[in-house]
Amino acid sequence: MICGLRYVLGENLFVLIGLPIFANLCALLVLAPCPETPKFLLINRQDKIRALKSIAFFQGTKVDREKVLEAINAENEHGAVRQKTSLGEIWRTPYLRQAQVIGTVAQLLQISVGIQPIVFLSSELFFRAGLSKFAAEMGSVGMIALMAVATVKLNYQFTFRLLA
Repeated sequence: MICGLRYVLGENLFVLIGLPIFANLCALLVLAPCPETPKFLLINRQDKIRALKSIAFFQGTKVDREKVLEAINAENEHGAVRQKTSLGEIWRTPYLRQAQVIGTVAQLLQISVGIQPIVFLSSELFFRAGLSKFAAEMGSVGMIALMAVATVKLNYQFTFRLLA
């Protein structure tokens, strides 16, 4: 949102579209040397040697890697049998279909009647309320910043309430 301000990148659509591409390429370069997770390597690929190397990468060399492998195997044995579910099976199973419909409707409602239209139109609303273009844009940035802080704070409180 900040990059889209008239005073930062203006209305240069080409740069605004290209900016996330650059960020994603940087993320790929950073993540490329990371190995697969030990759980994936051990359970799905049946590769104990690479799983041990992955444990060393993610948890360090001071951890007892054999114990971690045993814990992964125990979790796998006690876990439910995994089955891949197709979209057709979701629609044929009543409780899965209900969950899919509820999730889809909730997402559509969040997009259409939630805070998103207000955020999208906030600069225009502030401008029509009598603020300058710059003040309206800064008001929108401030609103988004406050929403982000409130979201982090609420998630933090909710998490610790669950742990208590």
